[in-house]
Amino acid sequence: MKKIIFLLMWMFIMSNYIVGQSTFYVNDGSTTGDAYTSAIGNDLTGTGSQSAPYATIAKAMSVITTGAIYVDAGNYSVSGVTIKPSVKLAGLCPASSIITVVSTLNVSSNAELSKFTMTRIGTSPSVAVANIAGSTNTKINNCFFTKCRTAIYLNSPTGIPGAMIEKNDFDDNRTGMVLADPSYSNLLIRNNNISNNRSYGIIFTGVTFLSNNVIENNNFVGNLAGGIEVDGTSASNSIALINNWFGTSSPGIYPYNTNGQFTVDDHTNNVYPYNFTDNNGPGTVPDYPNNISGNNTAAFLVGNAGSANAFALPGCCVVTSSNPPAGYPTIQAAINGS
Repeated sequence: MKKIIFLLMWMFIMSNYIVGQSTFYVNDGSTTGDAYTSAIGNDLTGTGSQSAPYATIAKAMSVITTGAIYVDAGNYSVSGVTIKPSVKLAGLCPASSIITVVSTLNVSSNAELSKFTMTRIGTSPSVAVANIAGSTNTKINNCFFTKCRTAIYLNSPTGIPGAMIEKNDFDDNRTGMVLADPSYSNLLIRNNNISNNRSYGIIFTGVTFLSNNVIENNNFVGNLAGGIEVDGTSASNSIALINNWFGTSSPGIYPYNTNGQFTVDDHTNNVYPYNFTDNNGPGTVPDYPNNISGNNTAAFLVGNAGSANAFALPGCCVVTSSNPPAGYPTIQAAINGS
């Protein structure tokens, strides 16, 4: 009887402790390369603390209300997970914290995804990460997207800012970003490396209203169909295209729809160069790749489009040290530990 009472008291104490938490930690079944946590993860016995982390992102997301979830070095999978409003989901760094997406990871209003490699196995799902339709102030930064069909699908946001996509690396996806809603306002897409994708770096398709969007200081080199395509009908000068690099100081603009007029290997073939076929035949317009294309290129307000400034790609995001050997996850932690 005493054991039962003790167990009930322990469960009550721990439940209140977890409810009061605003920071949770996740680790896989190994402590190799870890910096956030000091033990392997366990969803059954863990509390989400640094010394008793959870094993899955889904478990941590199920108990958090607002705050941050820090995911240590390791391999994780997500299926049916939504980053809740006002929650930050952060890995250790893209080289260390790797998420295999089984079904789309959704990002809510005032939520943030940061410091992961995002990938998939085979050809599913079709979208790795998406913001919630109508959300505001969603942030996706410092991630590495590779071998996804659509790395990021942006639904139409609301509010200011709508969505901020910054300092990510998109490499060998079919498409870096797809925007296929009728209207987009207050987007900021800045300081990303969007290169070597199998179709477009970014494509807007079917848009009828655009306002106050900025695409600034990105690298668009090596995308097989083109850097940016905008198709639809919308106001002129509604996308500020500033200081981006397309591999030339004078990027060309092809003012016609080029989407759907080519085929390219899916990720069942990972041998470069991939089979990109212009279905119109060589020498017949449209040719590929184009720097800037689409039947709505009037939407672009182009300013110094061919001269992107240097920017830091996502890499190892910890402050390294010899004590502890794994390094500190933040500058403040390094100061506190010095």
